Amino acid sequence: MMKFFENSFNRPNEWFRYLLTCLLSFVVFAQILGGIPLMILIGVKSANQGGVMTDPLNFEAYGVSSTLGLGIMLFSFVMGLFGLWLFFKVFHKKPFNDLFNGQGTFRWKRFFYAVGIWGGLMLVYLVGQLLITPEAFHWQFDWRQFYPLLIVSVILIPLQTSYEELLFRGYLAQGVGVWTRNRWLVVIIPAAIFALMHIMNPEVEAYGFWLTMPQYLFFGLLFGICTVLDDGLEVCLGAHAINNVFLSLFVTSEESVFKTHSVLKQVEIDPVMELISLLVLGTLFFFIMYKLLGWKWKVMNDKIAPTTLSNQPFMEINQDH
Repeated sequence: MMKFFENSFNRPNEWFRYLLTCLLSFVVFAQILGGIPLMILIGVKSANQGGVMTDPLNFEAYGVSSTLGLGIMLFSFVMGLFGLWLFFKVFHKKPFNDLFNGQGTFRWKRFFYAVGIWGGLMLVYLVGQLLITPEAFHWQFDWRQFYPLLIVSVILIPLQTSYEELLFRGYLAQGVGVWTRNRWLVVIIPAAIFALMHIMNPEVEAYGFWLTMPQYLFFGLLFGICTVLDDGLEVCLGAHAINNVFLSLFVTSEESVFKTHSVLKQVEIDPVMELISLLVLGTLFFFIMYKLLGWKWKVMNDKIAPTTLSNQPFMEINQDH
């Protein structure tokens, strides 16, 4: 029985609760409070150098380690996640685990399936690129730089991706489900908002709106469908986390939002091929998970209706549904 969206009816669901939670979590906690360390850094460095930081994401240009800069940047997502947890409990008066799935226990097996499969697909694609166009990559591995990057990436990036998934595929999608009772809309609406939230990313400016924004929209639609069919976020949490950790550790570029001391730096990028590759890899990932987890496509057309909330223990590591 599908419960992830159905259980959302068992809490206060007035529109202003969602609006306040999103505004307080994203604007106040993530952007304002979470942005304080970055603003201090920008102010100090700009004052010391007698100018303004023209590229706030290029920390090394201002004498700051890129790994430290990454940690400072990710801190805003940590604060946003804390804000979402806090105000969900305040305004909806329910345990935060309601945003993970409708089964009552966190399904670690699904999470690690997604990590392994999406990470494996990315690795195969990267190796293929290296074999076909080795001139497009520059080797820059330095263990002294890589070790702290590994720690920061493994600890903080999953918190960043968890915040995005819990906010868009969890919280907002459940709100849309309560208001529309339609599973297609709980996929489409949060996916569109998710894509627009990335409009200020540097790759959008570098390659143009119509080549980069479809990638974010596709990601949002793919993860939204996975959430509906799997009745929870574990697959999306795993795939999104390994995607960003992989990019941070193994391949970066001048246009990437993660300007890190990764193993490789991509110096030549074909945005059209990147879009096509994402569509192919994403589709392949979906069909692997579809078969592996026994999803049923007909669920997409089922109406979302209230159901009785079952009280089950959360985070049982060895239990899978």
